Amino acid sequence: MIIVHEMSIDDYEPWSGAVATYERIVNAGKLQDLEGLLDDMFHNATCTDTELNDLLWFESDMVYEILGMKSDREIEEERKLINELRESLTKLDHAKTAEDFCSIWSDELDQYCINCPLCNSELCGDDVQSLDSFKDKISVAINNIKKALEEKEKNLDEDPTI
Repeated sequence: MIIVHEMSIDDYEPWSGAVATYERIVNAGKLQDLEGLLDDMFHNATCTDTELNDLLWFESDMVYEILGMKSDREIEEERKLINELRESLTKLDHAKTAEDFCSIWSDELDQYCINCPLCNSELCGDDVQSLDSFKDKISVAINNIKKALEEKEKNLDEDPTI
């Protein structure tokens, strides 16, 4: 005997590896899009809770892509990049000469020095002069980058959609 229980996608309760995928979809406000995807995939036929769970668990990257969301791998790569940029900012904070500062800035942040606080100044690339006279400009530039990274990371946590 087969008992079929019809339920809304809102009432579905995932288990095991599907829980995290389902929660991300809910948090991104994409639950109705998931329902549309299921209709397309199953051609308005029945989808068991096990089939849905397996799809969310084992095919999460495909589901995320179709729903316009970033995969776990893409989010992890962005977090890695954010951490690398934070390390670069720490190096900039500890640079003693303009030459060190410019080298770190161009090698790790911006090869063309577009937003560099020393670009087009008398210190740009100087290996002798201290950065003391530009500390305020440097501090503002570093803080602006830190704020942008914090915002980007916050957005990754809150809404991992593309």
